Order: sequence, then C-alpha cells, then structure tokens
Amino acid sequence: MNKLKKVLPWALMLAPLAVYAQSDIEGFLNGTIVGIINSVIAFLIVVASLIFIFGVIKYITAAGDAEKTAEARSFVIYALIGLVVIFVFWGLVNVIINSLGLSNDPPPRTTF
Repeated sequence: MNKLKKVLPWALMLAPLAVYAQSDIEGFLNGTIVGIINSVIAFLIVVASLIFIFGVIKYITAAGDAEKTAEARSFVIYALIGLVVIFVFWGLVNVIINSLGLSNDPPPRTTF
C-alpha cells in the first residue's frame, strides 16, 4: 500500500501525456521516424558517393600499377553496389510508407 501512495500521484500527473501520445502516434511516425529514416538514407548516399569518387581518383592516380588499379576498382564496384542497395532500400521504405498511409503527401489526383 505504501508503494501505491508513492506511484499514484505520478501516474495521475502523467496520464494526460499517455492520452496525448496515443492520439498523436501518427504525427510521431510521420514526423520523427520517417524523418530519421530519410536522414539516414541521405547520409548513406553521401558516404557511398564519396567512396565512389575516392575510388575514381585512386584509379586515375594508380598510374598503371596493377595492384593499385585493382584496389581502386574494388572501391568503385563496392560503392556502386552500395548505392544500388541504398536506392532499393529507399524505394522499399517509400512503398511501405505510402501503402500504410504514413505519408504527409496528398494522394495523386486522377483525371479521366
């Protein structure tokens, strides 16, 4: 009973927050989670692009050395594979977001 007396006032004070959180879960998903996913994907695209550019520069400066050329080629190939995977993931995330109705974008108008 003593623990209940300690917990009950806090529970009553936090009850409106729980109701607000329940009613605003769609706004939370739209704003926070989708924003984080888009930010992470944009960051990964930048990183993969920088690795690709680094590989191209390394390939150009290899000056015919077979070992350096092979290493630079692997940088370019892995960066391109990474970019393809990132764009496929980005498309998949957008399909899921749009199919669940979590997008803030209005639905496209169809005219006949």
